[in-house]
Amino acid sequence: MKKLSVSALLLVALTPSVSMANGSADVLLERGKTLEEMKFQSDKLEIQAQMAKSFQSMTEAGFIVAEDGTPIGIGDMERLAMEVRLGARKPSEPTFNPSDPFGGASPIVPMPPESGGIFGSRAPAPAEPASAAPEAVEVVTKPTEQEKAEGKKVLALAEVRSNSVLLFTNNGFEDVGIGGRVYDMRVKSIGVDSVTLDGPDGNRVLRIDWTKSVRYSDD
Repeated sequence: MKKLSVSALLLVALTPSVSMANGSADVLLERGKTLEEMKFQSDKLEIQAQMAKSFQSMTEAGFIVAEDGTPIGIGDMERLAMEVRLGARKPSEPTFNPSDPFGGASPIVPMPPESGGIFGSRAPAPAEPASAAPEAVEVVTKPTEQEKAEGKKVLALAEVRSNSVLLFTNNGFEDVGIGGRVYDMRVKSIGVDSVTLDGPDGNRVLRIDWTKSVRYSDD
């Protein structure tokens, strides 16, 4: 009976120790798991930051590559260009597109009847517009002595200068300023393309006619 009691007391004494040991292991395991998760998140954030920095650098350089280092966009364009050059698909693998009215065949564009094809007659060349008739030039000459005796007076504005005008008269060209006289008239004012003369019959305005060509003969 005494031996049984000692064994029972020893078992009761060891039971709390075993329970306490098991509890510590669970705490340590939980802590280790938390640390592993935190390290994983840290490594993940660091990798994401590196990827973001690399992507920013590639975007600024205008040259983006995939994870395996293959350029994105450039390789795709090269492959697309190669497929276009090779026909984009094999003849043995035709595809049917219900929206294609030509059934996959290249459309045939009819030639206009007047073209005559390659060996036919060429289309008539468009007629060249008729050249405009040469503009008539008005020739103003000094009157003859007979016409002068009969009282003919020629007076035309040939040129407007800074402070004077060039007039064509019976005597040829005359450069007259403001206040100067020609025949029985006086130069009153000068405009951009006109001159105002003051005479016995009142004011007379001479203008340059820009709508026609005039040639003065001083011979």
